[in-house]
Formats: sequence, C-alpha cells, structure tokens
Amino acid sequence: MVEIGCKIIQDLLPLFIHGLTCDESIKTINEHLNKCDKCSQVYEALSEDINMEGNLISMGTNCSYSKLQKKIINIIYGMVGVTLIIGILMGVSTVILFK
Repeated sequence: MVEIGCKIIQDLLPLFIHGLTCDESIKTINEHLNKCDKCSQVYEALSEDINMEGNLISMGTNCSYSKLQKKIINIIYGMVGVTLIIGILMGVSTVILFK
C-alpha cells in the first residue's frame, strides 16, 4: 500500500468524519491516524468542531426558520389584506360612478 502524506489525510478528514469515504480510504485513514499523533490531534479537533457546528446549525435553523416563516406569513397576510381593501374600494367606487 502507498503511504499517504499528512496533508492529504487532513484534507480527507471532514469526509471521513461525516462517513463519506469509501472502505479503502477508511482503512488508509485509520492506519495513518494510528501512526501519526499530529493527524490524530487534528482529527479529534475537527470531530469536536463538526459536532458543535452541527448542533448549532440544527438549533439555529429551527429558530431562524420559525422566525422567517412568521415574517413571510405576516407579509402574505398584509398583502392579502391590502388587495382586499383595494378590491372593495374599486367595487364601491364602480357602483357609485355608474349609478
């Protein structure tokens, strides 16, 4: 098997952490991590960052989505209300003009 350098292993680590690497890559990365303390430390740090980031994104997405959804619904209700008022005024003015 060909020895792969630290830079390539570190480039593959995010994919490895997310489970997006093939079996051969998993084997190669695991072998490298067992031998290389530097890459093992990078792996641990990335794992923590990705887990924290995932938690923040999922928490933030739910909160932001609810706020955004409420704003969009309020805008739609406002537009519908304005449209109804304009329609009523046009109907009333038509009846008055053509009496």
